[in-house]
Amino acid sequence: MSKSESIEARTLSALWLRALSEARPTPAFLVKLRGEWRDVSWDDAGRSVEELAAGFLSLGIGKGDRVAILSRTRLEWTLSDWALIAIGALVVPIYPTSPALECAYVLGNSGARFVICEDAGQLAKVAPARRELEVLEQLIVLDEESESDAVSLTELRERGRALLASDPEAVDRARARIREDDALHSAPSRP
Repeated sequence: MSKSESIEARTLSALWLRALSEARPTPAFLVKLRGEWRDVSWDDAGRSVEELAAGFLSLGIGKGDRVAILSRTRLEWTLSDWALIAIGALVVPIYPTSPALECAYVLGNSGARFVICEDAGQLAKVAPARRELEVLEQLIVLDEESESDAVSLTELRERGRALLASDPEAVDRARARIREDDALHSAPSRP
């Protein structure tokens, strides 16, 4: 299925592609950085989502996999969400105010294989669950200052760019496997 065919599909991934294909006079997002609002163009957002989607594929994340996001709402959360949607993965949101025990409960009952954490504080909350839950394969962190074995968002995008350089159709193939009712018929695998 080509990109133009997938735009016609009735999936969230197709919705994102349609939004990218339309000429829009307004930015995709407005982000407040250091007290000032900054525009994020549709081209920049689309490139970010594609690189992140490929990065997730490079980690072995695919259709039906659950990926938890433990972060306050921010641009990187949204771009990661759209990237996971693009490859058919399911997002498991966890409130950033949730205590460690609640995070462990959600992770243990959702079947999440990967966790995206905002920062070192959120990583610390899931560390005990990672030791106990064998299903958690990898931590990903949005902020760069974390000193852990987590993959940074910058590193994830670099991995995505490398995959796209060697296999430009990788994300399109993943997107083509998504069907309208996929999430309705899938259940998490229990360890």
